[in-house]
Amino acid sequence: MAARSKGKVARAARDQQPGASNFGPHRAVEGFLVYVFYPALLFTVLFFLSFRSISDPDVWFHMAFGRAFLQTGAIPRADMFAFTAPGGEWISSGWASSVLLEWSFKFFGEDSGSGPLILTLLVIAGAYLAIYYVAVTSFGNRGTVLFPLLAAAVMAQARFNPRPDVWSQFFMAVLVLTLVTAEYSNRRSRGLVPLRLWTIPVVMAFWANLHAGFAAGLIALMLVVAGYGLDWWRTREKVRLKMILPLGVAGLTWVLNPYGIRIFALAAKIKAMPGFDFQVFEWMPFYMPGKSGLNLPLATYVGALVLAGLALIVAWPERRRVPSWHWAVMAFFVIFTLMQRRQMGLAAVVVPVIVLPCLDSLDRLLARWRFAIPAIGLAGSVVICGLQYRGVLEQGTGWPSNGRNCMSLPCAATDFLRDNPPPANVFNTYGIGGYLLYNIPPPFKVFIDGRLDVYTPQVWRDYLDADEDRKPLDEVIRKYGLKTFIVDINDSYDLPVHIANRLSRRPDMRLLFFDDRTAIFVAELPETATYTGQFAFKYLNPWNPDQFVKALDNKQTQAAALAEVTRALQSSFGSANANSFAALALLHAGEQDKAAAHVEAALARDPNCYLARQLLKP
Repeated sequence: MAARSKGKVARAARDQQPGASNFGPHRAVEGFLVYVFYPALLFTVLFFLSFRSISDPDVWFHMAFGRAFLQTGAIPRADMFAFTAPGGEWISSGWASSVLLEWSFKFFGEDSGSGPLILTLLVIAGAYLAIYYVAVTSFGNRGTVLFPLLAAAVMAQARFNPRPDVWSQFFMAVLVLTLVTAEYSNRRSRGLVPLRLWTIPVVMAFWANLHAGFAAGLIALMLVVAGYGLDWWRTREKVRLKMILPLGVAGLTWVLNPYGIRIFALAAKIKAMPGFDFQVFEWMPFYMPGKSGLNLPLATYVGALVLAGLALIVAWPERRRVPSWHWAVMAFFVIFTLMQRRQMGLAAVVVPVIVLPCLDSLDRLLARWRFAIPAIGLAGSVVICGLQYRGVLEQGTGWPSNGRNCMSLPCAATDFLRDNPPPANVFNTYGIGGYLLYNIPPPFKVFIDGRLDVYTPQVWRDYLDADEDRKPLDEVIRKYGLKTFIVDINDSYDLPVHIANRLSRRPDMRLLFFDDRTAIFVAELPETATYTGQFAFKYLNPWNPDQFVKALDNKQTQAAALAEVTRALQSSFGSANANSFAALALLHAGEQDKAAAHVEAALARDPNCYLARQLLKP
């Protein structure tokens, strides 16, 4: 009987009086759980999932835009960072958020790197806590909304990076919350248009300046307008037509951005790149059968399945009284995510909002066990934070941390290049271009970076041809006058076609720097002779360690080879590869214990270090 009465109160809060609560004045414990404990759990999980050292290289080209704006007071309209795109149109996917990222980076200190992380946490927490707050205050939820929100956070955690698209997650939550609460308030408004719908034009105007994901919001509005029109056709209630007016205005206010309608050219330019959706990780489908399969962290798929399961459990029994546009919006974002994994952050906030009106059934179910909600919520939160701490979520390990993740970013290589500007022109791996262009001052310019819309399709093709060995590398070198190569060396050692492996075998290329992430090669030419003579390794080659062994066997080259090991350790800040060469030298000298210490240091730095693993083989 108690469970039934609580359910009636929840339904009354949902269907009759917005903002009503199902907690009496003497329900102090339950009030503490709902208004303090559960939100604290949710915030803690979001903190663990989002506050981690910056590892995404694309963050930096966004901040480069913000830096240029703060220095000049003008929006950069043309590229200034790539020699392959001179004067190319630069349409920022979120100019205002890029400025905020750069401002926070400077305000909280570049060394700490905390600013962008704090900003990201506040935006993400704002989205998820807003959903929680509306569930409690407008739908009388007793805390079960925590469960779909935790599942959503696990699903979307790969998108909790300091990038403009976190604002789309925030504004999508605000948009759909406004639409859902307006839907239920309209049932009690006696034919009046809910005033909250008039906030949507303002939302769309801000959103269009903070991220181009507002286009997904426009599609959601179109689906809602279609739903309102269908409802009017069925019921002839004029209020449904009146409710279309603020949404129509919102469909125009997005144009209040510096690019106007030209902002849609951003997506068109990216789509013009051949095969981008299967070459660029974030644009790939959520699941890729026959190619990569489950190539996101497994937890992402588990979170998605749990969220989908909870949504079906609570919403399907209520399907007849849920407005049709609810289903249309939810279906669109699920399909959108399956097509482009980068949209999973949007689906993760849309689905919990859509099922808010149905969560009272879950409340009634768990009301039979007094401590079920806090116990499940606490256990789920501890598990998620524990998985993040252990690195199972594949988004870093350990406690939340700030700074830069130099296991993912080319930090040491960038320091080397900043101190020793390389000969132009430079070819670089696509993924690290954004970090290079922010951290190496002019006249340095990249070949390519994550701003695909800045480049022509031909530059993208030439990049792929060179990187994936689709045509002779000499053709690309001649076409662009390339002298320096800055390349990612992950998984390159036993892959002969990898560009790093190919460069290491060329007699006209000199290896100047390597760590565990990046290698720098410079062409041996008369104009580069001084540069290569100063920095080139003659004996160290991670793709040909036998060359180093031969140098150790020769008394005339032994001292120079050992000096190169010392230089490699210093320039790479003790990389696993450099430690492996030190271990190899010590093994050659018969110092087994010292060699074992260097192997241990190498594996501590990079557990998958190819050279160190080879040394462990009998």
